[in-house]
Amino acid sequence: MKKLISAILTLAMVMTMPLTVFAVGQGESATAEVKGTYTGKETKVVYSVDISWTAMDFTYNDAYEGEWDTATHTYKNATPANWEGTGTITITNHSNAAIKATPAYAAAAGYADASMGFDTAALNIASAATNNAAETGTITVTPAGKLPAGTTAAVIGTITVTIE
Repeated sequence: MKKLISAILTLAMVMTMPLTVFAVGQGESATAEVKGTYTGKETKVVYSVDISWTAMDFTYNDAYEGEWDTATHTYKNATPANWEGTGTITITNHSNAAIKATPAYAAAAGYADASMGFDTAALNIASAATNNAAETGTITVTPAGKLPAGTTAAVIGTITVTIE
């Protein structure tokens, strides 16, 4: 008897459960909403960049008119002004994002006639995640302009590398 009552109650409960049924005739259609939920973690960008510099020591050689030749009334053995040396800035990207390194030069007070040139206005370096290895680039620094007479081992300016 208990089994029969349990079976009847179970059948009654199943019959009272909500159930949506659509009847569609020929040439008609039915729709149902499809829902989705996204779960995930946002990957954080981690920046890690090494910047190394070769010595930024340069020598300016002023122009020399040469020796005066009284017989020809001209100068002989003249030499133009020039700079000795170049510098290198090496940028190594260990980040999981690409970077852009932009060099800039600011002359120190009293040395506005000297400048530094760069072989690139901005250096783009790929993410270390691209090849699973650090990516490296270099910027060559070349002095230009001139220094005042008597300058010896003076700080003539500052190079700044901005990472974006």
